[in-house]
Amino acid sequence: PYVVNSSIFKTPQNIVKVGSSPEKLFVYGLIENAKYIDAWVKSRDMGFYSIEYEYFRKGKDRVRGSFNPDFFVKIDLDRYINLLREEGIESQSLGMLQDKGIDIIIRAVEIKSEDDDDETTPAKKRYAEEHFAILNEKLFEGGNLPAEVLSEKDNHTNHLFVFDLLIPPQFDHWFQNLRRGQDERYELRIQ
Repeated sequence: PYVVNSSIFKTPQNIVKVGSSPEKLFVYGLIENAKYIDAWVKSRDMGFYSIEYEYFRKGKDRVRGSFNPDFFVKIDLDRYINLLREEGIESQSLGMLQDKGIDIIIRAVEIKSEDDDDETTPAKKRYAEEHFAILNEKLFEGGNLPAEVLSEKDNHTNHLFVFDLLIPPQFDHWFQNLRRGQDERYELRIQ
């Protein structure tokens, strides 16, 4: 057990159970960098936000499955930009996202161990990136959205969704980019 001050434990969950040491390290990083995020949630292994994928096992047998990204991290863009400015950091790409009407960044994060050699991992990454690219496209163009999404009081057309598949050696870089307001995918979304 690890007890955390609730002001920096920015999740609606009062207890977070992680399934691996890399996930635990990522949670520590979220806690240490709490001022840069508005909320996060550790998803369940099944039945939370499922993304379908497929691959060919050993190059021949088609296998289909689904997975839930391990974490969802919410960043309020206006608050984030103001915080970075207070720290002397200007991010043109974040400002341009804001100019395009984006208010919230949601980062879906899948954590893998450093020695992961599961042949499903590349398929999960590819299908999740495609999933969120299509979702962003539909949100920004407003087309082909289900009626219940369009009729919701707080629809999510002002959200940008980004997928990250990380191993522990990448955590420092990911959090460093968070503290600097950097991610090359923000710039790709502007174009």
